[in-house]
Amino acid sequence: MKRHTMIAATILLSLSAFHTGAQPAAQAVDAGLAKTAPDVWMCHKNGKEVALNAAQCPTVAAKLGILQIFIVSLYAEKPDHFTDEELRAIARFCIQRRLPISIECGGTLQYASLDENEGESSAALELPGFRRLVQAGVRPSIINMDDPVSRSMLLDDGDRIRFHKGLATVDEATREMIDYMRAVRKEIPDVQFVYVTNFLNWGWKGQPCFWARPQKPLGRGDFHPVIQAVVKATREAGIPLRGVLVDAPYDYVTGHHPDSHLPDPTKADFMGRVRDLEDYVHSQGLEFTLTINSETPGSANDDKKYYEDTLAYMDAYRGRGGRPDHWLVESWYPGPQKVVPESEPYTFSYLVKAVIEKTEAGR
Repeated sequence: MKRHTMIAATILLSLSAFHTGAQPAAQAVDAGLAKTAPDVWMCHKNGKEVALNAAQCPTVAAKLGILQIFIVSLYAEKPDHFTDEELRAIARFCIQRRLPISIECGGTLQYASLDENEGESSAALELPGFRRLVQAGVRPSIINMDDPVSRSMLLDDGDRIRFHKGLATVDEATREMIDYMRAVRKEIPDVQFVYVTNFLNWGWKGQPCFWARPQKPLGRGDFHPVIQAVVKATREAGIPLRGVLVDAPYDYVTGHHPDSHLPDPTKADFMGRVRDLEDYVHSQGLEFTLTINSETPGSANDDKKYYEDTLAYMDAYRGRGGRPDHWLVESWYPGPQKVVPESEPYTFSYLVKAVIEKTEAGR
């Protein structure tokens, strides 16, 4: 679970004929419906390897629903950024397959101006990364904002120091998020937006968050009224969300991560909360995406256990009646380090291939 959320938000690409060195006349692809739902998305810091080595992962290359990129990979000043040549290769790979790209970014940012200009100043910080995609031959169409209300309010989970006052209310934070969305849409008129929640950092319907520290049992607050306010405000502003994406790793949602302050976190029905959120999201006519991964093995580079936990998460969630529109196989952890080939046990593409096969089999 991204306690200190990464600079993130998912951008699904509009695709066009690729012309090296020219701005594309992009044609929109409905990324959420381009393949039969539920589909499988993937995100890894070296996810470019799938595009650069497609012959080593033929199943993933042919059947992936979305290739997702962290926005830090698009910032030219970052040491591990994707080069222009790599982005052009990714663009060709995606255009040939009509495969959308997603990009995690922050939306409103805690290091932007925490005032009535936060939305616009946050967009100004992230748009240069989006433009590198356009220059490579693709145009972003959906942005996945990584818990922007939390970023704006600088809500902690009980032990972090506020280094700024932040915005006072959910309504103020939501207005800045909407200002961000509008600022991005001025440059990318048909762009859509998804809200990512670091779900177990929040309480739910009065129940404590995963951390449940005595001084702040709800952590960042109760997410139920927050997501209701966000859905309502974005609709009223004429810029509704496309969907909600949940970040809640397997070892957290099962209560086996060691850091909770609950007496016995395995007895807390965190997975039931995720299901409840899915039901709410679908009741609003929005898409629901679930990230499936596991922090403990990912942090320990235990690729076999990461593989097993991810598939176990998928099975357990479906066993509770969960029916996400999209499964996101993602790692922001040190492992799995190796992405390809998909034929080698416990590489990242080996895992993605297994999730695709389970999805197709309906099991």
